[in-house]
Amino acid sequence: MIGNRFLKYTIGYLRLGLIALLMQGCSSFEQDFDITPIGEVKILMDKSEYDVVQLEKIHIPVTLTVPPGKMGRYTYRWKAMTNEAIYILSDKKDLDTIINLPPQQYNIQYTVTDLDNGLEFNKQLFLNVNGAFYEGWLVSHNQGGKGKLTFIRADDVVYPDPVGQANNLSFPENLKATFYTQIPYKAKYASIASFTGTEIFRFDPNTFKLTGKSQEVFMSPSGYDRIAWDSGLGGIDQYFINKGEIHVGMGSFYPDDILKPYTPGLGGDYDLFPAVISSNARKTFFYDNKYKRFMEIPYFGREITPAANSSNTTLSIMDMSNVGKTMIAAEKGRTSYSSGVFYFVLEDNEGRYVTGINNSDPSLFQKVLDSRCPEFSKAKLFAASGLFQHMYYAVGNKIYLYNIVANTAELLYSFPGSQTITDIEIKQKTSRTLAVATLDGTTGALNLFDINDLGQFVDGTPKKVFGNLGHIVHISYK
Repeated sequence: MIGNRFLKYTIGYLRLGLIALLMQGCSSFEQDFDITPIGEVKILMDKSEYDVVQLEKIHIPVTLTVPPGKMGRYTYRWKAMTNEAIYILSDKKDLDTIINLPPQQYNIQYTVTDLDNGLEFNKQLFLNVNGAFYEGWLVSHNQGGKGKLTFIRADDVVYPDPVGQANNLSFPENLKATFYTQIPYKAKYASIASFTGTEIFRFDPNTFKLTGKSQEVFMSPSGYDRIAWDSGLGGIDQYFINKGEIHVGMGSFYPDDILKPYTPGLGGDYDLFPAVISSNARKTFFYDNKYKRFMEIPYFGREITPAANSSNTTLSIMDMSNVGKTMIAAEKGRTSYSSGVFYFVLEDNEGRYVTGINNSDPSLFQKVLDSRCPEFSKAKLFAASGLFQHMYYAVGNKIYLYNIVANTAELLYSFPGSQTITDIEIKQKTSRTLAVATLDGTTGALNLFDINDLGQFVDGTPKKVFGNLGHIVHISYK
């Protein structure tokens, strides 16, 4: 009994001692690992995406919120990143520097480092670096038997002769046209090409540096006329039409081939109208004015064959293999990633017609009368909206708006009688601007009209006019 009692008391004392030790241990833990909050540095900027023109200065102010009463020491770093490279832009709090990065989009990481504790705080944003010639109008004009290419940038900065400045080069004869072409949605693979009657000059679109001439671009040049140059909607092939014959070059499937020469003419019994009808991602259409029919080339294809309606139900609208009319205009309308709408002006002995295809089938066929559409039978210049079912046409010094649904037209604007319209082009990117080239004797001008939701001109007059040009023969937008 005594032993049991002793054991009982001993166990009790041990329990009390263990509890005391645990209490002391808890007290020691709280003392040794007391957590002091570390204040976060918060980084604020005006926006998350910025644009800058190459070799121009950018200023991005930064607001930092630090813990109250903290007078810490901080360092800063601006880092631009792509899949291929990393660039350090600045070690200042605010970014205020000239950007000499190659034109493309960059991920920017802004880092603030607290030197007192080594902690880093980051902010991510995007920077779009545009070349000096990032977007605008390509104006081909002639004076004194010599061609010149003028670039009017989207912000209205005018470069009278970027080709001459970049290459110490002048065109030896009159220009016929200048085209900007790129792989759809891949502006990295793009070119500018200017054509005279005997030569082609191809330029880098960001610098206007010459990247090739005649034989370096096409395998069998024989002079240039009735020209069209564009990519198929799928981006796999690029097409060049010259004197009614088709040439093909590779697109985004083999991006390294983008600057290799195009194929010789594919040959065949046809005479193509100069238009690349990129309304379908898997095949591209063309129009044969010899046999009055549509033709097609499948992607990766190197043979042009007559087209057929993909749906028999559309034969009542138009038989694509046997249209029976001469094409005089082809204009791109609404376009998506995989399909598009094109409008055409056709003609026969009975008059003129406006037709259309949507993706790979006819969608429109209607006769157009001068009684409802003044002077339509005389028009040679056309431009279609990419937003609305509208088309613009010019005759002499007048511009008309053609309502495709109503099949009627109205006069929008008349230039002074001494001026003649020499070309028109819509800015497809927005379809909110119509460019109209005019000639007054020997002096040309580019007139820009803003377009409202009804297709009419805002304020009924040009918003901007760029003069002192030669005879403008072709305008396009890049």
